[in-house]
Amino acid sequence: MSDTKLRFRVPAGSSSTVDSFQNLKARIGVGADNLTSQSRYALNPVTRNRIQLEFAYRGSWIVRAACDILAEDMTREGFHFEKGVEPDDSDKMQSDITELGVLPALADAIKWARLYGGAVAYMMIDGHKPEEPLDPSKISKDQFRGLLVFDRYQLLPHTSEPVMELGPDFGKPSAYSVTAYQSGMSGQKIHYSRLVRFEGDPLPYWQRMAEMGWGASVLEALWDRLLMFDSTTLGAGQMVYRAHLRVVMIEGLRTAIAN
Repeated sequence: MSDTKLRFRVPAGSSSTVDSFQNLKARIGVGADNLTSQSRYALNPVTRNRIQLEFAYRGSWIVRAACDILAEDMTREGFHFEKGVEPDDSDKMQSDITELGVLPALADAIKWARLYGGAVAYMMIDGHKPEEPLDPSKISKDQFRGLLVFDRYQLLPHTSEPVMELGPDFGKPSAYSVTAYQSGMSGQKIHYSRLVRFEGDPLPYWQRMAEMGWGASVLEALWDRLLMFDSTTLGAGQMVYRAHLRVVMIEGLRTAIAN
């Protein structure tokens, strides 16, 4: 018996095929008025619910791990200076970085960017005006005093004043006003060149505009799965308690009580 080979030919001008099988009588297939065809994706803007995000961060170890692990892993080894820096200078810079708390501040900025969808680290330079562009040539020794972290809800971006200089910051806000009352800088305008900006999960253009130029919380895409996981584990835990209960059955108890 000879082998039989089946050959399929794709129609000319077609690079792909689409599976559109339907059985309307059996209600099988997408669009056949079954449960699957009624499924949709809806907007669940958890990113805009700051209180809910904070409660989740404080109360769920999974949420905390999703926000913290990457940030701490990125900053735990510090900086390594390879070329153009003498060993003695490198040791001095490492000492200053530790003393000024630069690495913990960077870790916090990354954490809050992942939690809220955006955060910045403000470079505190003594004697400089925050609202003016940063000129590195005018920074003297010991003027740098560390980083001050703001999450997206502590700032008001000046979206009507975008950066017009071509580069990675083109189109982003050229300045931000601090709205956090107890930060020591309430109402202060800060030029974008003095900020290290971090964003959460990237978004398409129109969704990014709806978030005032920021990204989305990394928790937004996980939210329904987080709820299911916690609901399932909590329900299983409660069943363990119920397994320990002894139930005494008395025949005719309800009738006796009623009488």
